[in-house]
Amino acid sequence: MADQQTNRTRESGSTIDPAHVLTPTQLLAAVLVLLVVSERRWAEAAEHFDRYVSQVDADWEVHYVRGVAHANTRGGPPSDLAAWRAYNDAIALLPDDAVPNSTARLFTYRGAMAKRLGRYDQAEADLQLARRHATANYEITDIAYNLASVYAMAGRRDEALTELRTLRDRGGINVVHGHLDDYFSTLRRDPEFRQITGT
Repeated sequence: MADQQTNRTRESGSTIDPAHVLTPTQLLAAVLVLLVVSERRWAEAAEHFDRYVSQVDADWEVHYVRGVAHANTRGGPPSDLAAWRAYNDAIALLPDDAVPNSTARLFTYRGAMAKRLGRYDQAEADLQLARRHATANYEITDIAYNLASVYAMAGRRDEALTELRTLRDRGGINVVHGHLDDYFSTLRRDPEFRQITGT
């Protein structure tokens, strides 16, 4: 049956299963098309990236984007763990002279995956390490948001509120509003939390 489908695909001139035909370079190009052109089909892109890195000695940037694809799949613990592993590979391959904010982003994103997996100590360690490298506003606010989330879920109210003040002062507090029922559920009725977040 699979052979018949492949033969029909060849005859019609349609795209053939990239796992069997495309070179690693073509496979990466197919992933980029999925991401940019085809409405960000993250799960499919992540699958292609995994195939690509199994065939090629990929650099840190490929592993970074592979992590993003797995993270954005939002498939629960399996995709979160796959993202964590991809970010770990990217960190391992990061050159010593990497731009500090790139280093910050990798540790932030790996910390965010540890947060999703409920590994709060690991998440905090990565996020604090990211903070040492971050200078751009995006990185600083993303770190504050993720630390606030970790502290809220771990029951560390005062530390969560400190991070939320940083987030508010840098103009990024709106990101919290979409997570009142999960990351910040323990603080949702806290008057100081509501004052800081405007909820």
